[in-house]
Amino acid sequence: MVYLSALLVVCLGILLPRQPAGGARILLVAIEQLSHVAELHSIGTELVRRGHDVYSVLPDEFPGVERVVPPGIRVLQFRRSHNGGIRLLDLLHGMGERIMNKRYETPSTISRAVQNQCAAIMNDKRLVGEMRDIGFDLAVVDGFPLMPCGLLVPHNLSVPFVSYSAGFFGLHIRVPNLPSFVPSPLMPFTDRMSFWQRALNVLLHMALELEPFPPNWDYTLLHQFAPDVTSWTELKRKAAFYIVSRDHMLEWPQPLLPNVVFTPGITAVDARPLPSELELMVKSKKVIVVSFGSTVGNLPAEVTQKFFAAFRQTKATILWKVGDTDWPADVPGNVKLLEWMPQNDLLGHVSVKLFVTHCGNNGQYEALYHGVPMIGFPMFADQHHNAVRMQDHGYGVAMDVHTFTVDDLSRNIDRLMADDSAYRKATQLASRIIRHSPMNARETAAHWVEHVISYGGAHMRSHALDMPWYEYLLLDVLCLYVLVAVTCCYLGKRALKRLFACCGGGSGIKDKAKQQ
Repeated sequence: MVYLSALLVVCLGILLPRQPAGGARILLVAIEQLSHVAELHSIGTELVRRGHDVYSVLPDEFPGVERVVPPGIRVLQFRRSHNGGIRLLDLLHGMGERIMNKRYETPSTISRAVQNQCAAIMNDKRLVGEMRDIGFDLAVVDGFPLMPCGLLVPHNLSVPFVSYSAGFFGLHIRVPNLPSFVPSPLMPFTDRMSFWQRALNVLLHMALELEPFPPNWDYTLLHQFAPDVTSWTELKRKAAFYIVSRDHMLEWPQPLLPNVVFTPGITAVDARPLPSELELMVKSKKVIVVSFGSTVGNLPAEVTQKFFAAFRQTKATILWKVGDTDWPADVPGNVKLLEWMPQNDLLGHVSVKLFVTHCGNNGQYEALYHGVPMIGFPMFADQHHNAVRMQDHGYGVAMDVHTFTVDDLSRNIDRLMADDSAYRKATQLASRIIRHSPMNARETAAHWVEHVISYGGAHMRSHALDMPWYEYLLLDVLCLYVLVAVTCCYLGKRALKRLFACCGGGSGIKDKAKQQ
C-alpha cells in the first residue's frame, strides 16, 4: 500500500501542470557593468528567498564574481572568444580620466560594446543549449536604453520576459508621460520647466519616439536571432512587464499603466553588520562616504588634491572607494582609501553623516533610504539629471567636478553635516516615507515577477503598445481637425464674399463713383 501511494504521488507530480510561481526557473540577463549586475542580483536574491531557481548570465572573465553573485544564484558563463570587438568592461576602464578631460564616450560606442556582449551570448552554442535544457519560465532582462539587445535571449528561447531599467522613457512603452511636466532623464530639468525647457523636452521626447536612441542602432543581431521582429523598439514592447528603479521620491509624480511598476532603490535594504576592520573605522565617529561608482574609478591628480585639501579641514573620517591604480603619498590622515566597500551597509551605519557621490541612481536611493544627505558631482549620462532632482528635493547640493573650489566643498560639507541641517531633515523624512511602504523595492519587483509567471501580462497590456506613433499621439486626429478648420475658414470666406455681392455692397459704391 505504501508503494502504491508513493507511485501515485510520483505520477501526479508528472501529470499535473506545474505551478511555476511556487518554484520557477528564472534567468537574469544584465549588461556587464557592476551596478547593473548588482541591481538584477538584488531582485534575484529575493526570488531565491522565495524558493525559485535563479540563474545569471555573466562573461567568464567578469571581475569580482565572488562579491557580485549572492548565495543561491547560479552563474551561466559565456566565453568572449566567440566574439571579437570592444568589451564594455574595457570601455569603462579609465572613464574618470576621460571625463575630466571632457572626452566622453559616444552613445554609439557604448551601444556597440553592449551589442558585442549580446553577440557573444547568442553565438555561444554551448550556453544557448544549456539555457534551452534548463527550460526557463521567465527572464528578467536589463532594458538598457542604449542597446536592449539582451531581450534577444528570452525571445530566442521563447521565454516570456520582464524588462528592468533605471532609464525610463515612458513614450517608448506608451506610458502617457506628457513632456509638459515629465522631464527626460537625459536633461537636467525639474517638473517645473520654463517655456524653452518644455519646448526642448517635447522635441527630445518626439525624437526618441520617432528614432530610438542612438539613431544608428545595428539591426544585424535582431535580424539574425529575432527575424520575426522588425525593430528594437518592437522587441522592447513585447515585455510582459516593466520594472523601473525610479519614483517620485527622487523624481516627480507621473502617470503609469498597470504593466509598469516603480521599484526605487532596488539595492537599498536594511544595513547588515560591517566587517570588523570597517566597524573600527566608523565606530563613534562622524563619517563621510565617498564613491564615484564602479565606472569612474580614480580622478585626475589635480582634482584628487582638491578633495584632499577640503577633507583636511574636517574632523570627520573619510572612507573613499577608489580604483586599483597608484595613489598620491600625501593622503590626509583622516582619509581611508578602500578598493571595495559595502556601500549600502556603510550608508546605513549611524556614524555616516554625508555621502559624496557621482549621482548614480542606485547610490542616491541607498542614501535616501538611510536618510543620509548628499553632495553630488555628476559626470555623464543621467547623472546631471539625477543631481538636479536631488537638489530640487532638498536632499543635497550639486557641484561641478570641473570647476569646484576647495572652499566651496568645505563649506558644503559643514552645511550638510550639521545636526540641524535642512538637508538632513529632508532626507530623514524621505527615509521614513520610503520605509513605510508594505514592501521594499526588491520585494515589490519579486512580487510582480511572480505575478507574471502565474498569470502572464496580457491583462495589464495597453492597446497603445500596438498603435503607430502618429495614432498614439493623436496626430491623425489633429490633422483632421486642422483640415476641418481650414475647410470651414475657406468655405466661410467664400460664403461671405457671395453674401456681400448679393447685397450689392460692391456695385453701389462703384455707381456712386461713376456719377461723381
